[in-house]
Amino acid sequence: AREFAGDAAQLERLHHLIGQNVERINRTVEDVLELGRTAPREIGLMLCAPLMRELHAEFDQPDQGRIGLFIQDDAAQIRFDALHLRRVLVNLLSNARRYASNQPRAIEMRQLGAGQVREIQVSNDGPLIDAELRAQLFEPFRTTSSRGVGLGLYISHELCLRNGARLLYRLEREGTPQERGSFVIQIAPGS
Repeated sequence: AREFAGDAAQLERLHHLIGQNVERINRTVEDVLELGRTAPREIGLMLCAPLMRELHAEFDQPDQGRIGLFIQDDAAQIRFDALHLRRVLVNLLSNARRYASNQPRAIEMRQLGAGQVREIQVSNDGPLIDAELRAQLFEPFRTTSSRGVGLGLYISHELCLRNGARLLYRLEREGTPQERGSFVIQIAPGS
């Protein structure tokens, strides 16, 4: 750090960068440890809407209105480990925020299903993922970002499987000017 001693702003940037990378590595290690845990937790029914509202408020900053939220039924329940669901949604929202435009509702979160959550969607208006990459999206260490290690979607996919759900990518409003890519957590009926 001696060469930076004369420039406090540059030193501050360096500290910030190191802090960000330590946090990213720490999160990756936590995620891998989470996958390595063998004892399954007892998963009970939970309301999904409060978590979605909380994450909407958290991620819809500083550009309020950039993320749209639609909840079909506030009372709909889901059988999913709450920490796992939060981790998956945080990952999907972080990715969406990285690639979406700054337009209003550039990112949309949707909870579908009455009584029981049928699916949760996180879509954005950023570049669509091409078919070749789509086939490998959920493999470990696949990334198009210089800031990532390519474990986020893999871990999200695995956490969904552990909760009896599926994570998939599909195109919404295909062939129209409003076409967008969407990550979908599909909940098995009756789970």
